Amino acid sequence: MAFGLNFFTLAPGLRVAGDSLAYAYKFTKKGGQGDGKEGLEVGLTDDPTIKLLEEAVSGYEQVSDRDAVYTTLVSGGLTEIVPGFALGIDSLSSIDISTSAIKFAVAGAQPLLQFRSNNVQEVTKVGDSGFTWDLPPATFPTLKTTAETYQSDLKTKVEAMIAERIAADDTLTLAVAAQSTADVAARAAIQADVNQNEADADAAIAAETARVDALIATGMWLYPDQAAFPAAGSNHGRVVHSHADGAMYYAHGGTWNKIESEAEATAARLVIQNDVDANETASDAAIAAEATTRASADTALSGRLDTLEADPTTAAALAAGDAATLSSANTYTDTAVSNVIGSAPGVLDTLGEIADAINDDANVYTTLVSQINAVQTDVDGNETDSDAAEAALSARITTLEADPTTATAVAAVQADVDANEVASDAAESALSGRLDTLEADPTTATAVAAVQSDVNQNETDADAADAALSGRLDVLEADPTTATAVAAVQADVDSIEAAASTARTNLQTALQTAIDAVQADVDTNEADADTALALKAALTGAIFSGDLTLKKSDGSAVALRLSRTDSPDMNTEFKVQPSYVDINKECLVVMAGSDVIASFDERQRVAINTTDPDHNLDVGGDGKFSTNLTVGANLNLSGGLTDAANDGAAATAGVAVNQLYRNGSVVMIRVS
Repeated sequence: MAFGLNFFTLAPGLRVAGDSLAYAYKFTKKGGQGDGKEGLEVGLTDDPTIKLLEEAVSGYEQVSDRDAVYTTLVSGGLTEIVPGFALGIDSLSSIDISTSAIKFAVAGAQPLLQFRSNNVQEVTKVGDSGFTWDLPPATFPTLKTTAETYQSDLKTKVEAMIAERIAADDTLTLAVAAQSTADVAARAAIQADVNQNEADADAAIAAETARVDALIATGMWLYPDQAAFPAAGSNHGRVVHSHADGAMYYAHGGTWNKIESEAEATAARLVIQNDVDANETASDAAIAAEATTRASADTALSGRLDTLEADPTTAAALAAGDAATLSSANTYTDTAVSNVIGSAPGVLDTLGEIADAINDDANVYTTLVSQINAVQTDVDGNETDSDAAEAALSARITTLEADPTTATAVAAVQADVDANEVASDAAESALSGRLDTLEADPTTATAVAAVQSDVNQNETDADAADAALSGRLDVLEADPTTATAVAAVQADVDSIEAAASTARTNLQTALQTAIDAVQADVDTNEADADTALALKAALTGAIFSGDLTLKKSDGSAVALRLSRTDSPDMNTEFKVQPSYVDINKECLVVMAGSDVIASFDERQRVAINTTDPDHNLDVGGDGKFSTNLTVGANLNLSGGLTDAANDGAAATAGVAVNQLYRNGSVVMIRVS
């Protein structure tokens, strides 16, 4: 309605919202207490009618100036359709016009408002509790013309809404087709990327397997325990396995660092998950406690209001129209409204603006939680992928450890080591025996003495040779030619070291470039996946620019279900679905729950209230036309018409007013 969220004061302490007003009718009380006093009947869309009177009478709210209240309501949005009766035009849901009566249906629980032509001098309500008014003969045609205008406007609005809905459906169809095409292309791109990734992964796995097999064959990675590891400082980046610890280690920073096992990783994640669960439990408890506190506060406030409303003092103060009480109440109301608005900006200081800001989402908390859960799901997916990668690596290591080839190679190495140890022990034992024999033999002692003498002579000769060589070196060192040759050699060594350093730097650069290329490819794959996911239709809504095909995987039909639950009295679910009648007929059916509303077949035939149209328009029940019915060919009446000479005879035969009958071969309409 035009009122929006405005409030109107009908009587002291009685205010109503503009969007709840249906009509206002000025009357003069007839009979009883307050006879002859002026009053105002105010109809509400979903609440009982309120009656105002310029005198304190039971069943009426007292006002000082009935006309002032009426004028305020008309100025605020009601439209005066006949003298003394104002109607909320924007609240009308339908208008029914006949030659003798006009009926207005108001949205909500308000009964039909009926106006009929009668021999009265002014607009008069029929009875005290009904919703029918008699109009003077001169007033009825004017209201009829006005109602026809309103009816035309209402029809225009409905047609505009239908056109908008059709346009929206067309837009949706186009959007769905475009989305479907985009989805196919995106899936193809993703599949191609997945295939490439799988091929790259297979190649990398094959290369890694070959490398690991080579390491296994040379025994370069398997050690009995950590004590047997080589020096970490000279094996940077190397990965080895300790059989005693059942764990893998890698060398970095001069130390061997343990690689976390699956069990350890699972335990760490479990600790984090338990902490998250505890936080969620605490949050749920806090929210529940807050809800309980609010409910208790609401109950207490409701009890206080009930007490005040039941208190005779309160009623007396209201009835007497105490100015101070009214001023205080208005001040309290204005303050309460101001407190509700608070420091909210101008674009968020009404309920409507707040509703717009949250997209009219009555479940905004649930929506936000769903979005957060979607992010959490993505995080969980990344964790799952990480776990899968770790599990795959662990499985590969487990497979290697369990592989008979690995065990055979290790056993062969161990057997060779054992054989070497046995041979070494045997050689040492044999050598020791021979030494014992030699030491006990006198010939050995003579031979040893001779050898010792020869050794002493050799040492003397060596000392002499050293002295001679030292002299020669002194001569060479003093010779400038030697210094030049040494410098040349040193320069050559320096050049070789510089070249080696450059080669190491180039190798590191090449490795980093390769790593960066792999990371860039991963980033591109993630961006492509994000782009593809962004093209998928969201559950909360999406715009489609092409055709949308709905069918089950087995080719059978599905139903498009439409419903609204933003009002407590809206609980009907509408369905649009195809229907197979027989080999010659297929239909598109519109249903309300399990009841058929209309059916359309491929031969452009329409059925209303039935599922199998046999004519261009097949109605399974009564039909009513609010305007003219034009027949372009023969009109066949299969049920037959009553034969009567005139309206009187037709009435006697049971024909109702405005129904057809015939006088011989002439079709007649009973008008009286």
